[in-house]
Amino acid sequence: MLFLRYLCITFFITLIYPYSVFSNNLNSTRSQFVYHLTDRKVTQGITFNITQDVNGVSGNYLRENIRAHFLASPTWAFTYYAMNDPNTQSHLSIQRIGETLYFKGTYRNKFFEKHEKIDEAPWYQSFELCFQPFILHKKQEQLFWAVRPNDLRVYKFIVTYQGFTDIEFKGKALKAHQVKVTLPDWKGMFWKATYFLDANGVLLSDTPSEAGKLKRIKP
Repeated sequence: MLFLRYLCITFFITLIYPYSVFSNNLNSTRSQFVYHLTDRKVTQGITFNITQDVNGVSGNYLRENIRAHFLASPTWAFTYYAMNDPNTQSHLSIQRIGETLYFKGTYRNKFFEKHEKIDEAPWYQSFELCFQPFILHKKQEQLFWAVRPNDLRVYKFIVTYQGFTDIEFKGKALKAHQVKVTLPDWKGMFWKATYFLDANGVLLSDTPSEAGKLKRIKP
């Protein structure tokens, strides 16, 4: 579970305040909401401020002392991500140019610079939000890239749609889209995760937690 906690824009997940920021309006829209990260002992909030129009998405978030800024295409494929984390003395940026990710800045109080080749698959750095087009456009599967912030390694994943299901969320029954994220090909035997998304593709929670806050309702 440590891997999951760090992957989505620097950390991961169990509960979100349902809110859709996806819009087909050609005018610019601004959204703010709090993403509730539930740990085994504490619940913290991540405040997203997002501006979205026909040209793409820009936004920032704040969690405790960690600040980040990002740019993405209209389909939520990231093109730029920058973070400042005084807790680990890290201040760096990642930029996508073509099929290469360029890293530059300070990481754990040391100068850090590298570039890594990828391919044409999109870069999704936020599982909280990036699956919205996947759901709304009714895709069955999608390959994508993501950076694990605790070591800055780049991984390729595949998200697969598994249907519309009944779940229990915050004590209430509701419908949710179920998706599976795993490593492609034979590497999928070593890691996979199930996520539940609301009707607009915004993340509700990961695989039902030990605390039982999210439960699949048996038919």
